[in-house]
Amino acid sequence: MKYAVVEREHRFVVLTAPDPSLAVRTLEIDDRYLHGTRLRLRRVREAGAPDVLKLGQKVRFEEHDPAALAHTTIYLDAAEYDALSALPGDRVVKTRHHVPLDVGHVLAVDRFHGALDGLVLAELDLGADRVLPPTLPHGLGPDVTQDERFTGAALARTDGETLHA
Repeated sequence: MKYAVVEREHRFVVLTAPDPSLAVRTLEIDDRYLHGTRLRLRRVREAGAPDVLKLGQKVRFEEHDPAALAHTTIYLDAAEYDALSALPGDRVVKTRHHVPLDVGHVLAVDRFHGALDGLVLAELDLGADRVLPPTLPHGLGPDVTQDERFTGAALARTDGETLHA
C-alpha cells in the first residue's frame, strides 16, 4: 500500500447522459488490459495537453468486491509505452467527462466507442467516508458496481453482440 491510492467507487449504467457542457474536464482514454495480468496500459488525451502514458495495477482488497481496491500508477515515456503496447491485451476506448455534483464529488461519465458504442457508464469515487452523495443526478440507471461484466477488463473483452444481449 505504500505506493497505492485507495479507490472506493460505485459504477452506474447511464440511461440519460448529462449535457457534455456541464463537464469541467474531457479526456479521451485508450486502455489496454494486458493478458494474464492485473495491469492496464493507458493513454490519456486532453485538448491542449501532452498525452499522459501510464501503467496501472488495481488490486482488490477482497477478491469478489470490485468496489474497493488499491490502485498503483507508473508514468511512462513514449518508448516504455511502445514497448509495453507490443504485449497482447484487450482494448477499450472511451471519452470521459468529469461532471461536478456537489462539494467533494465528481461524476466520471464514460461514453464507450468501437464494439461498446452506445454504452455509457458513470463512476463515482466515494472517498474515505464511503458515502454516496445525498442526491444522485437524474439519468443514472442501475448500480453495477458488483457486476463483474462492467469492470474495465471485462468490458475490454466484450464484443458488441454480447453487450447488447
